[in-house]
Amino acid sequence: MAYDAYATFKAKLKAGNHGPGGSKRRTKAELKPIRFSEESAQPYDDRMLTWSLDQPTVSIWTLAGRIKGVPFVCSPEA
Repeated sequence: MAYDAYATFKAKLKAGNHGPGGSKRRTKAELKPIRFSEESAQPYDDRMLTWSLDQPTVSIWTLAGRIKGVPFVCSPEA
C-alpha cells in the first residue's frame, strides 16, 4: 500500500539511512516526492474491495472515495 512506502521512508530517515538531519543528502531525500510505477500492483483487502456475487458488481475504495456498483465478469469457477 502507499502508506507502507511512506512508513518505510520515515523509518529509514529515523535510522539515518539518508544521512544525519540537515545534511545535503537527507534534505534532498526529504524534498523528493515518493513516486509509484504506473504498472505497479496495488493489494486490496476486504476494506478496500467488496464483491457482490449475486449482482455481479464490486465496490472499491479510491482516492476520490468509494465507487459502488462496478460490474465485473468472470467464470463460476473463479
